[in-house]
This record gives sequence, C-alpha cells and structure tokens, in this order.
Amino acid sequence: MSNAMGGAIALAADAGTSGSATQGRGSDIIATEEDVFYAYRLLLARKPDPEGWEGCRRLIAEERTSPDQLARLFMDSAEFQVRNGAASAERPLIEVTLDGFSLMVRSDDRDIGYHIRTQHAYEPHVTAAIRTLLRPGDVFVDVGANIGFFANMAASLVGRDGVVVAVEPLDKNLQLLYRSLERNGFENVAVHACAASDRVALIAILTDPGTSNGQPLASTGSNPLHRFVQTRRLDDLTANLRRMDVVKFDIDGFELLAWRGFRESMMKHQPIVLTEFHPYGMRQYVGVDPLDYLAELFSYAGTVDVLSPQPGQVTPCACAAEVMRQWEITNEEGQGEGRIHLDLLVKPKRR
Repeated sequence: MSNAMGGAIALAADAGTSGSATQGRGSDIIATEEDVFYAYRLLLARKPDPEGWEGCRRLIAEERTSPDQLARLFMDSAEFQVRNGAASAERPLIEVTLDGFSLMVRSDDRDIGYHIRTQHAYEPHVTAAIRTLLRPGDVFVDVGANIGFFANMAASLVGRDGVVVAVEPLDKNLQLLYRSLERNGFENVAVHACAASDRVALIAILTDPGTSNGQPLASTGSNPLHRFVQTRRLDDLTANLRRMDVVKFDIDGFELLAWRGFRESMMKHQPIVLTEFHPYGMRQYVGVDPLDYLAELFSYAGTVDVLSPQPGQVTPCACAAEVMRQWEITNEEGQGEGRIHLDLLVKPKRR
C-alpha cells in the first residue's frame, strides 16, 4: 500500500467479507463518497490517495458503512494517531470466559476480539477440528497466534504434559496473549515474538490500532508507518521439540514462506496441519503463487480436506485444481471477489 490509511481501509474491507464489525449494523444512514472525501480532508488533512480512495469506495458500497463507522476507521488509523502525536490510547480490556480457558480482548478490536467478545467463540469449524485432534500430552504449534485464542485453548487441551508453541510478531497481540496465559496459569506455552518465514530477515506488517489483524508484506517498503518485525525459520524455533502433533498456519498469505522454513521439522514429526489458504493475500501482498503452496501441501499430504464453516463438514480434494475450484465456489457464493479464504485440513502421507 502507498500509505497507512490505504492499508487500514484494505484490511477493513478484507475483514468485512467474513462478517467484520465495520458493517453498518442497525443504521439507516450509509456513508457517501463525499463523506470519504471530507474524512480525508478533515481527519488526515490531505487529498485521498488512489488506493485508499478505492478501498473506501468499496467499503461503503459492500459493507453499508455508516458515517460514524467511517470516521472511527479513519481515527483508528496509524496515520491519524501519528498526526495527533500519540499512538492509540489504551482501551479497556475485557476478559471473556470460554470453554476451559479465559481470553483477554481489547474493547476496540473490530475483528477477532469483536467475534470472541460477542459470540464467545471464534472460527467454530477450526475450533472443532483442533478439539477433535488434540489429546493430553500432545504438542501444538500455532503459527500466527494473534491474541491467543487457539494457543490458550490448546494449552487447556494438552495439559501439563503437553506443549504449545505460539508464534506471533505483533506486540499489541503478544501483550494480550501473555495476559491470558497469566490469567489461566498456563505454563506449558512457549511464545516466540517473530514472524515465520524461510529466512531471518525484516519485513513490514500493515495494521491499524482498531484491529488485531495484520497483513505481512514480502518486503519492508519505505512507509515510515509500517511496523517492522523479524522473521525466523520454524525449523530453528522447533528444533528441540520431542514430537509435533498438530500445526496451525494462519498468517495471511505468508504460509508458503513459513512452510519452506519448516520442511525439516515437518518431515521429521509428520504433524497434521490446519492451514488458511488465502490466494488473494498470497498474490497481492506476498507475491507468491497459491498453486505453489498447494504443491507443497499435496507433496506432504495423503489427503487435503476443505473445512466447511459448519463444524464437521469437509470436502475431500485429490488435487490442487479441486481446492482452487472450492475456493472459487466459496467466493462466488459469498460474493467475496476473491478475498474469502479457505481453511484446509492436511493429513500427512506417512502418519
């Protein structure tokens, strides 16, 4: 993205395809293009940039965003915060009691935190799969732990004899993850504050104060408002594990690079894999071909199943073309314009 506001809008639009809190719930007033123009002028004191303008136009057209929500999105942006001389003020934290653990969420998180605090659940189909797969004493690796929903849930399932490895680069999410671990008294979770890739490097992550989501970018870029994080190879982070039973990847299109830095451990332990498959993010932000990731999965897998949003329902796929067709169908039915991801369950050949 060319600037922080464009990035914030793009992230909000992506989230909206899966039920983001940015939608115009309960409001009869929908923001107009004129509102967008004056939001740029009054809140950011500049003209709209092409990418940000297009992102806003798509947002108000597709998500029926109200003027209040549009203004809040601008005021939550990193650009607005920097212009006003401070980062986003600390918002109250909310403790959400879930099945077997508690989770701390921010009251202003419009994405993952919103779903957890309003529904007391998150991605029920992925949650159900992990609960089915994990047993006491197992080892679970959570790549893209975010605020720690799955890491804390897994810690409650594997117990004191099991291990959870959580990999998360954003400090604002790490602080919530740490608070939840402390509140739950979990001592079986090892947290790595970095992003997963095929090499040690620096990358930029696009985010804004009103979300726990972040979009990793393949290069650092020149935008001074990007957050920089270090990448590490998962093979290095997991070299001392005695076993590895289940791995979850959810890193917004960076999965292929993370997998390439994880091959040694994956082949050694043969874990079952739950992975997000997000072709739009792979192409747009990371610059990789989603078919290359599917090639890795089918080289490793005996089966690749597409998980339905309805827990317990799966569509077995025998090749990459079948997975891509399922992705196309999902986007056609959801009118996602290619932005909706799939969740895949990957079982290794030799397990």
